[in-house]
Amino acid sequence: MRGIEIFILLSIILLSGCNTDINITLSNLSGKWIDQSNGFLEVGDTTSNTNYRGENVGMMGKYLEIRGDTLSFQNRYSSSQDNHSTKRIEKSDFKVISLSKKYLTITPLTESAAKLFKTDTINLTKQQFAVNEHIIFEKIVFHTTHCFGHCQVYHLEVLRDGRTRLHKERIYKKIDKSYESDTTNIGYYTGKISTNLLEDLEHHIRTCNIEDLEFNGHFCCDGSITTIILSYNGKSKYLKDMFPPRIASNLVNHYTVYVRNQIWKKQTQNLN
Repeated sequence: MRGIEIFILLSIILLSGCNTDINITLSNLSGKWIDQSNGFLEVGDTTSNTNYRGENVGMMGKYLEIRGDTLSFQNRYSSSQDNHSTKRIEKSDFKVISLSKKYLTITPLTESAAKLFKTDTINLTKQQFAVNEHIIFEKIVFHTTHCFGHCQVYHLEVLRDGRTRLHKERIYKKIDKSYESDTTNIGYYTGKISTNLLEDLEHHIRTCNIEDLEFNGHFCCDGSITTIILSYNGKSKYLKDMFPPRIASNLVNHYTVYVRNQIWKKQTQNLN
């Protein structure tokens, strides 16, 4: 009997030390997650609508509620039909199957959640770790367009060695509460971006599923249109959209970093 009691005690100790519960916390979930079919989740916080389940850049995010192993992305709104007296919530709920530093596996619990992904078992990788090492960046060109407001118009080219060319076609400066054209800043520039910025650029190219990435071509309303022409591995990819997919947000938004964080030398004419 003494041996059996010891065996049972050791079993209890071992089992109590093997906690199989998933540690689902905001800090563990925080960040951008992608799958191989360009599915996308972004977790910001649980106090504001800074969470996304595939929305395009520029579109409204969702609120997030974490309940046990359930992630509930919520569109919260009211309606003028009842004088905004009733708070309405549309939910896209997912169950967390597994979670680690690099990987997240979820399954949809609601119909709206199921429509967002192509499979019932959704295997996501944190975007910063979803690196395609086979992508060899050669050149990238960014174009932006004007809008009916004060959208800046840039044309930026970055070569693999860091050499850059920039055409500031339309630039505005804020004076008091209004904007005026900054004619002294308009023109052609050359420069060279730092090694760190160049490495960041290549990382963003390698972590956005560039081989299968497509822009849906939203040109619905007033807004600046972003065009990206990427040369890599001996071929080119042409992407154009007013609201690019959020999976490419790091790449789309980073061109402003190059424009602002670089010493430019102004040229007297276009160097094409």
